[in-house]
Amino acid sequence: MNFPGTPVIILSMGRSGTSYLASFLGSNGVDLGSNLIAPSADNPRGYFEDSEIVAFHQGLLRRLRTTLDWDSTTGELLPHAELTAEEREHALRILRRLSRSGGPWGWKDPRTVHFIRFWLELLPESMLIVSLRHPLEILYSYLKRVATIDTLIDVKQIFRAYAGYHDRILGIVQERPHKSLVVFAQNALPNPQFLRAALEQFLGLPPAGLPFRIPKFEKSEFTRLCINADSAEIFATLLPEAAAAFDKLNSCSQFKFSPRDAPSDLRSSHLAAAVRAAGSPIVLETWLPLLIDLCRSDELPGYFPLQAAILTRYAEAGRFWKTQSEALAKELESHEATVKEQSEWIAQLEGTKQFWIDQIESHRKELESHAATVKEQSEWIAQLEGAKQFWLDQIASHRKELESHLARAKSNRR
Repeated sequence: MNFPGTPVIILSMGRSGTSYLASFLGSNGVDLGSNLIAPSADNPRGYFEDSEIVAFHQGLLRRLRTTLDWDSTTGELLPHAELTAEEREHALRILRRLSRSGGPWGWKDPRTVHFIRFWLELLPESMLIVSLRHPLEILYSYLKRVATIDTLIDVKQIFRAYAGYHDRILGIVQERPHKSLVVFAQNALPNPQFLRAALEQFLGLPPAGLPFRIPKFEKSEFTRLCINADSAEIFATLLPEAAAAFDKLNSCSQFKFSPRDAPSDLRSSHLAAAVRAAGSPIVLETWLPLLIDLCRSDELPGYFPLQAAILTRYAEAGRFWKTQSEALAKELESHEATVKEQSEWIAQLEGTKQFWIDQIESHRKELESHAATVKEQSEWIAQLEGAKQFWLDQIASHRKELESHLARAKSNRR
């Protein structure tokens, strides 16, 4: 099925700068739909995600993942699942709505990576834009959220998801090199003139002229870490799969990442030497917090202070819930006393119930006996009724015969 205009899909993992990239596209001629998800405390400038396509992806994830974290942005990557006929028809309705403008149109939703093969079957001419961040930048973005949402981070799962998601994205990009644009977000997003030029060439947008529309970019909302050569080496040693997935996509990206952008320092050099000396296997739980602390931004504390702050809040929450549990324990004791009293009353009712069941059974048997007697008496009464009728008939016959004799005798006397 053909759709008008040029479909544009932002294909990236969550926390990759996709919201700003989507807003940039929306400000420069790409129609992202009119029913966008509202901003929130996590994303005060907006998600720029079409609510229907997000709900569609969530429905598929709920059906296919069947786990409590079915909508997790770092959950297990789904295989290329088959969609039902109803789901395919729903997808076509979404595409018909989004493509009405006739110009460049599309969507941004990190969940898209699970279903990209399906969408490309429907939209083989799609132009894919990948916003790429270093795995440590992704992790730090989650750590910044930790400071506000009281959630401890599963660091290993974030990097497992990073490797899986980006390997799939890499496969798509390699299949469609002329229909894919990879941009290293840390360098691309703060440079709107160069980003606009890259998009003009890739999407065939009309020249914007100067000035053109630029969404407000807040550096504090999109931290750039000082990942130097030693830090990159340490990361690749500790997490080779995630590092390889990044390096392969970065090699075909515009605005490429280079660790030489940030100078090395004595601490990172010593740590890099220590990691190299440790040999294999390296215990990830031992080294990863140090690596995260090494690659921190100046705007927030490193790994240990962040996690300590969260654990402190958990301790405070624990004290609160201890108080609550003591109150609940007393309430539970009261309920248990009530339940015990009610249980005794129920036991009495059960005893009374059994008594009446026994009484009913006794009366039933007695009634059956009476019914048998009544039946027997009814048969006897029927016999008596028959005998009665016989004798009534006999009496009537004798009466007529007597009347006849009397009549003859009276006639003879005359």
